[in-house]
Formats: sequence, structure tokens, C-alpha cells
Amino acid sequence: MTGQQQIRLSKEPIASVATDRAARYAEAAGDPIAAAEAARAQAIVLRRTGSPVADQVMVFAAERLCAATGLAQAAAAGMYARILASAAYTAAGHDDRDTAAEYLAAARGAIAPWGDAPYMPKVDLDVYVVSCDRVLGDHGAALHHAGRSTSTRFPTLTRRAGTGRTSPSPPTAGAASTSPSRP
Repeated sequence: MTGQQQIRLSKEPIASVATDRAARYAEAAGDPIAAAEAARAQAIVLRRTGSPVADQVMVFAAERLCAATGLAQAAAAGMYARILASAAYTAAGHDDRDTAAEYLAAARGAIAPWGDAPYMPKVDLDVYVVSCDRVLGDHGAALHHAGRSTSTRFPTLTRRAGTGRTSPSPPTAGAASTSPSRP
């Protein structure tokens, strides 16, 4: 949790140490979901510091989680989808539209049997889709994807802001920021 807090505060040096410790403790505990979340957090720190291996760390974490759990439970499927959505955002940051779309489709497929899975409700995946569109510079697609959802689906102001929607009214051309969001 400390690592996630420091990521939100853009304190990457502290987040790096905290996520490393989280990964070590999750591995020692033998918890594949906690280990996957810690690896995802480490990869976010790597992405923010410009490391070219961030997406590889995420994909490896997703593969390990799948191998360890078979994604037979909603929590494992949700974490798998969360990692792939983060990997999609990373790919979008590298202007790799095809890989981002592939990861988002795989994430959607992983949670499809469960509906709103722990760690990745459908609405959060929708936010990642909008964020990827925005990072890729496709603001029309971002508005289209955001417009398909009503803001009441987004339970918090943070999630509504991630789509450029802070009120129930339809988005306007000025509602979407040109700066990329950071899920």
C-alpha cells in the first residue's frame, strides 16, 4: 500500500523501495495475487522512470499469475486483467496501438466470466480504454468510449475525472484534457 501511495504522489524513489519490499514479502508469503500486484506496482515505477522493461515486467507478472492460479477465481482473473490494462497503458505510452488493444482485449476476456471482478471492475477497464486513447492522442476515440458510459457507472470523482467526465452531463469538446491520465 505504501508503494501505491508513493506512486500516486509521484515519489518514484520511495515507491521503488516500497514496491520492491512488497514484492519480496508477497513472494515469501506465497501469495500469487499479492506478488502480481507488487510486480505491477514495480512496473509502474519503472514506466514512470523511463525504463524500457516496464511492459515486460507486467506481462511476466500476468503470465506467472495465470500459471499459478489458472485464473480459476474472480480475484485472480481481476488481478490478471488489472496487470494487462496497466501493460496496455504502457504500450500506449510507447505509441504501440496494436499491443495496447491486444492487452485490453485480453483483460476484458479475463473478467468476462466474472462480471465485476475484484481488482478490476468493468468500469475501471473502461477508464483504462479511455486513458489509452488519450495517451495515443486519439481524443475522438477517448470521447467516444467515455460517452458510452454514464458517469453514474464511475463510483468516485477520481474515476469520473479519468474519463474527462466529472458530471452526469455528456462530455464537451473542452471536457477532455490533452494531458494523459495516469491510471
